[in-house]
Amino acid sequence: MAGRTRRKGNEGVAAYVKQLKYSIGYVEYAYAKQNALAWVSMQNADGKFVQAFRETFAAAAANADWSQTAVWALF
Repeated sequence: MAGRTRRKGNEGVAAYVKQLKYSIGYVEYAYAKQNALAWVSMQNADGKFVQAFRETFAAAAANADWSQTAVWALF
């Protein structure tokens, strides 16, 4: 696929995206924050656009259906 490249791990992707203007990458929230990367707003099930913040993560987790997840008891 033209214009596509791979980098190893969150660190590699974050470093590459940070240096390449107009690039798009997918990294864990902590790496985006640590590297001062811009991020998008996502539309949730209620139709509201939200950004990645501790409060929005907590709200999503609180309203999630964990019944099909083996690790739900960890929360």
